[in-house]
Amino acid sequence: MEQDTRVKLSSLRQRLVINPNNLEDECVGQPSLFAEVGEMATEARSAAKKAKDSMDFTRADLSFKIRKDPAKYGVEKVTEASVESAIIIQQEYQKAAAEVIETQKAADAFGVLQDSVAQRKSMIKDLVSLFIYNYYMSRAEMGGERRQVNEIDSEVTKEAIMSKRAEIATQRSRGVAGPDKSEIEVEVED
Repeated sequence: MEQDTRVKLSSLRQRLVINPNNLEDECVGQPSLFAEVGEMATEARSAAKKAKDSMDFTRADLSFKIRKDPAKYGVEKVTEASVESAIIIQQEYQKAAAEVIETQKAADAFGVLQDSVAQRKSMIKDLVSLFIYNYYMSRAEMGGERRQVNEIDSEVTKEAIMSKRAEIATQRSRGVAGPDKSEIEVEVED
């Protein structure tokens, strides 16, 4: 595979990583990533098809030349098997076959990447669902009643709330009992 193709694949693979703390940007950027990878996959499949067509042309051309002058290609008796064998050992056919292998390899790699981007879409969707679920669960744990939410000082920052939620989630994942609803305190900026 060419160096340029490897660099493109590597760059796109790095963009597959999902930042769960920035789901809004991940959702917004997903369609353009999908389109970009789709276009590259299409180009790679097209290049593989062109290489295959070129190899087929080379095969047909060599077959014609060998049948026209078999002695030049070391063929004593012109049969399908002897012509086919003579074609396969020709340098120009070997080069065309190698090109087919390389372009097909790139097309396959972009196909896998395209599948990964499609899977990424599902993962983002699942993360958004989990975020929404956690949001409503956190509200319920905090006494989701409107009056209790309204009691929180209006100067509480989003960062302080997210920090407290992360702390509670960490405690839960360790199996440590979380704080009592009455013990939850959110730091207020002065």
